[in-house]
Amino acid sequence: MYAIFGIADATQTAFSRKVPGSQYNGLDAIYVGKSIDGGVTWTDTRVFHVNPTSKRELNMLFPFITADASGNLYAAWSDT
Repeated sequence: MYAIFGIADATQTAFSRKVPGSQYNGLDAIYVGKSIDGGVTWTDTRVFHVNPTSKRELNMLFPFITADASGNLYAAWSDT
């Protein structure tokens, strides 16, 4: 079982951007969570990130993950 999500690696940067009127949400990393026990426990792996000073947001739309018949994973997300 896999799940994909965006999160802020630089939490202080993300918190500082949560001021009223800010246009940047600070989510600068994409992670994939993997569970081999039906979702009881998860292991998260960062698969992509950007420098927080770039202000690229990596969660502009729902990220997506899928697997092909051979078990290869493919991830997609949109950013600014």
